Amino acid sequence: QYHSGSGHHYDRFLHDGHYYQIDQVSRERLDGFGARAANSIVDPARFPWSEDEYWIDADNVHVPMTAQQAYNLYSAVGVFMSDCVKHLRALKDRFAALRA
Repeated sequence: QYHSGSGHHYDRFLHDGHYYQIDQVSRERLDGFGARAANSIVDPARFPWSEDEYWIDADNVHVPMTAQQAYNLYSAVGVFMSDCVKHLRALKDRFAALRA
């Protein structure tokens, strides 16, 4: 779920009870975290996951995460962003049809 965290700017994503920033820089950082988590899930011997791993939520709280939890956050944000693109495209197409 998306939430307006600062006036009219939508910048926070709710996942497992925590809000996370999902601006462009935060998503780029999450990409690396998600990739490390995926590698650890697939091959934990080569890519061990420390039990001290965490992601920082929008309130600057360290949220401990297993590799699976980190991958779930990464995936949820990816699905949400993909859905946003599809929704915006549908709106653009509707607007274009009204102007035609």
